[in-house]
Amino acid sequence: MRITLKNHSEVAHVWASQSQSEGKSGNMFFDDDTIYSYGRHFKIAKFQTMPNGEKCVLFNADSYSNSTSKHQNYTHRAIPDNYTVFTIPDGLWPCFDSVMAWYLERIDNAFELSKRARTYALMNYHSAMRYIEKMELYAEYNNQPCKYELSDDQKAIKARAESQEETNAERTKIREAAAEQKRLEEIEELKTVCGGDVVEYWRKHGCLPQGYSAYQHLPQTVCRIVDGEVLTSMGARVPVEHVKRVLPVIIRCRKNKTEWKANGEQIRIGHYSFNKISSDGDIHVGCHYILWSEVEYIAKQLNVI
Repeated sequence: MRITLKNHSEVAHVWASQSQSEGKSGNMFFDDDTIYSYGRHFKIAKFQTMPNGEKCVLFNADSYSNSTSKHQNYTHRAIPDNYTVFTIPDGLWPCFDSVMAWYLERIDNAFELSKRARTYALMNYHSAMRYIEKMELYAEYNNQPCKYELSDDQKAIKARAESQEETNAERTKIREAAAEQKRLEEIEELKTVCGGDVVEYWRKHGCLPQGYSAYQHLPQTVCRIVDGEVLTSMGARVPVEHVKRVLPVIIRCRKNKTEWKANGEQIRIGHYSFNKISSDGDIHVGCHYILWSEVEYIAKQLNVI
């Protein structure tokens, strides 16, 4: 077990995998189910088993500094997509009633902002509805289901918002078409900068040219092999020997067109656990979704197929 990890991204990913009890890099560290920024005074997030038996992540809604915000971003990206995340101030985590009161206050504030705002009325309405959805789910996880009832004033705000959404639908189509055109132009521009192949550029350099992000500009999660490890464009790394052990399982699922899910059984790879292997060979590992084409690329590099 390596306690001192390579960077903040790896700290977040190892914590999210829950594969070891502690780890640190710089001013970011975790103990068991909780990850911290700078010290134990600031919890970033915690894995929590709820009264109904579901496991979720309690994520701190507060922040502290720009660097802590970066730690929070690393952590949020690393959380596996099969976990529900409740973003609540950490001081309220121990008290159900305080959490519910916090949600109710946020709902009222968002509706009030939607009522008074012009430019952001719709955004604040959607914020209110998301708070309602999370509050009801949080209550359900605590075996205390509740149903939020809109007041007459809130129903009027909802009706105006739905009318505005219809009006915005055509505008949205136009904006999306323009955005898609811009995205295609950026892809062509990036191809030129990368010498024709963006994926191969990342595999060679481990990054994209300045001004471009692997998270935003790569078409999918990409893998490469460096010094006995398989590295992903999302910042994870696992030993090649571990990869060699799991590749036959993935290949067999694809060949037999069968799906594997983590229902009590675990397939581990480095610090991470498989969530799912699709019948087409795509894999879900932690927060990673990796296409068969990348699995096949690594398998060929390792002479497995």
